[in-house]
Amino acid sequence: EAAECFRKALKILDELDVSLVERLRCINRIGIALYKHGLIDEAMDHFEEACLALECEAPDSLLFAETLSNVGSVLFCRGEAEGAFQLLERSLQIVEAVAPNSMELAVGYNNFAFLLDAYGLVDRALRYHKKVLEIHERRSPIDTMALANSLQSMGAALSRRGQVDQEILDYFVRGCLLLEERERSTLALASSLNTIAAVLDDRGQLEEAMNLRRQRTTRVQAELQEMQRIDESSIPHFIPP
Repeated sequence: EAAECFRKALKILDELDVSLVERLRCINRIGIALYKHGLIDEAMDHFEEACLALECEAPDSLLFAETLSNVGSVLFCRGEAEGAFQLLERSLQIVEAVAPNSMELAVGYNNFAFLLDAYGLVDRALRYHKKVLEIHERRSPIDTMALANSLQSMGAALSRRGQVDQEILDYFVRGCLLLEERERSTLALASSLNTIAAVLDDRGQLEEAMNLRRQRTTRVQAELQEMQRIDESSIPHFIPP
């Protein structure tokens, strides 16, 4: 149904004689709708049509970057991982040039890093985790929570290389310190403390790990009690007539 609506919109756009880029945007949306309904080959036809035209008409646009990413998604469905990686990297390069330091770029880097991790390409993924961290460090006054999460991701990415060293611990600790500065982030902090405890376990620092787990338990209990108190205070009390 969504694809059919976009096709009707495309006909209207043709009648209105709108710009080619807007027409290609609609073709891309048709492809997305088809993709979501499992019609992979039909979706690919639309993505490729949009890609070929945008490469000539708007090679530096975010729309072209999005369309390249969509083609990459189809390639993943077909099992063509390396070709998909190449297109996704090209897409990210365009976003880097058009919108550096943007949350859109950080999200793109982050998703790509986790995708590489899933395929066991740990060193390649680590480069993108670092790029995410660099963006969040520059934007940290805006969103310290995103920076804290990025620091945790860096620690986790390094640990997947089989390392258990001070650098990993430093990333997790920096993330914890940021979480401590925020109100209502106790549960996230507790999770981070648990992660640090696991790293300490691997390093043989068992007593320090145990102390952190005690802190985690205390924080979780305090948070749950506070949440229960808030819930109870919000229950309306009716005075019977």
